[in-house]
Amino acid sequence: MTLIIIVILFLIIGQYIDLFVQVIPGTTGLFKFGLIEAGMFLGYAGLFALVVATSLSKTKIIPPNHPYLEESLNHHF
Repeated sequence: MTLIIIVILFLIIGQYIDLFVQVIPGTTGLFKFGLIEAGMFLGYAGLFALVVATSLSKTKIIPPNHPYLEESLNHHF
């Protein structure tokens, strides 16, 4: 599980860097990364985490009355 989280973080950061390198030099003519850019990234990431956490806390993750629930919980690899 830890490896998956690390890979996901690398993919998200890589995607952000890729979009940043494509957009910023063409729009501003300068290639700089400052506090505003870092703050925007952290702000959007925090807002995304808040929305996902709020949505997940309002619903049941394990569905009640599922016909295969007991079998799934007792499954061993």
